Amino acid sequence: MVNSASEQNEEAIVKEFQNKYDNIVYVKTDNREGLYCAWNRAVKIASGEFLTNANTDDRHRKDAFEIMARELQANPQIALVYGDQIATDTMNPTFENHHAIEMAKRPEFSRERLLFGCCVGSQPMWRKSLHNELGDFDETLKVGGDWDFWLRAAQKYSFRHIPEYLGLYYQNEQGIEHGKKIHSLYERYAVGKRYGNPYISIIKQYQAAGNPLVSIWMAAYNAAEYIERAIESVLIQNYRNFELIIVDDGSTDNTAEIVNRYKNEPIKYFLKEHGGLASTRNVQIQKTTGEFVVTLDCDDMMTPDFLASHLQAVEANPQMDLVYCDDLLIDEDDKPIRIIDRPQYSSASELISAQFRCGFPVVPFRTCIRKSVFDKIGPYDET
Repeated sequence: MVNSASEQNEEAIVKEFQNKYDNIVYVKTDNREGLYCAWNRAVKIASGEFLTNANTDDRHRKDAFEIMARELQANPQIALVYGDQIATDTMNPTFENHHAIEMAKRPEFSRERLLFGCCVGSQPMWRKSLHNELGDFDETLKVGGDWDFWLRAAQKYSFRHIPEYLGLYYQNEQGIEHGKKIHSLYERYAVGKRYGNPYISIIKQYQAAGNPLVSIWMAAYNAAEYIERAIESVLIQNYRNFELIIVDDGSTDNTAEIVNRYKNEPIKYFLKEHGGLASTRNVQIQKTTGEFVVTLDCDDMMTPDFLASHLQAVEANPQMDLVYCDDLLIDEDDKPIRIIDRPQYSSASELISAQFRCGFPVVPFRTCIRKSVFDKIGPYDET
C-alpha cells in the first residue's frame, strides 16, 4: 500500500490490519504524488512473480487472484490476464452485495482492440518481469499510464481474457478518470498517437470539403489555472487540419511552461509585452495562415466535434462569413449549469439592433469566421 501524503486517517486503518496479517507492506510519502508514481513505488517494492492493482474504491471477487494467477502459471507465453467487470455507482459496496449499473463484458484480446481503448479494464494481473524489460509506468500521464504500459507490452506479448466477472469497479464521477473528462479524452488521444492511432476513437474523424486549415486563436494572460484543459479540448478535435495560435500577453505565472508540455502538437506560441486583448488579437491576425479563424478563450473548452460542426455549417451555407453556436455554462468542476441559447438573426439590422441592446448576442469566442473578413474590415481597435 502506498499512501501518497493523504490528509485522511488511512494509516490507522492499515495498521489495524498489519497487526493481524504479516503480508501487508505500507509506505507513506511526504509529498503528494501522481497515481503512476505511486504504482512505480509499489512495483519496486513488490517481491511477487505476478502483480495486480487494487484501487481503494474497487472490489475483487474472493477468488479473483487465484483464478488469474492460475491462468498465468498455466500459460507462460501470456503476459497479462484480465476478467470481466461489474460497474457500480455506489461507494463502498462488497462484490457480493452491490448495485450494478453495467455488466462490462470485456472483449477477447487483440492488439488492434487494445489500441482502440483500454479493453483489459482496471483490474488485470500481469508478470512483474515485464517491468524489468519494459520499464516503469509513464509518470507524466494522469489517467492513461496503465493503458500506455499495456500497449508497450502488447507489442511483444499476448494477453488473455478470462470470461468471468472478477472485479467490481466504482464509477466515481469525481475521481481521476471521470472528474476531468477533457483530460481523459486528451490522454486517450496522446497515448493512442504513440502507438499508431492518432484519433480519439469515440468520434469518427471528419473530412471537410477542400480540407481547409483552421486557425484557432487563444489569448493568454496568467492563464495557468485553466489553459491546460482549453488546449487539450483543441487537440482532441475530430477535424485534424488546424493550428492553435497562442499569444501570451506577458504572463507572470507559469503559462509558458504549461504550453511547452505540448511541444509536439500543432501549436504556435508567441510571447509579447502586456498590452491587452486587442493587441493580442492583432498579433494573432498577423500569425494566421488558416482560411477560417476560431477564437477560444483560455478558460473555455470546445466539444470534440466543435470544428467539424462549424465547418459543416459553412459547407451548407457557403455565402456565410461567420457561424456561431450555443453555449454550455459550467462551474469550476466542469459540471453543467445551464445552456445559453443563441438566437438566429434574419437580417443585418436585426443583429445590429441586438448588439446595441444586449452587447454580445453572438459571443465572439463561439464563432468560426472566414479569415478574409479581417482583410476587409481591418484589425482590432487597440484603444
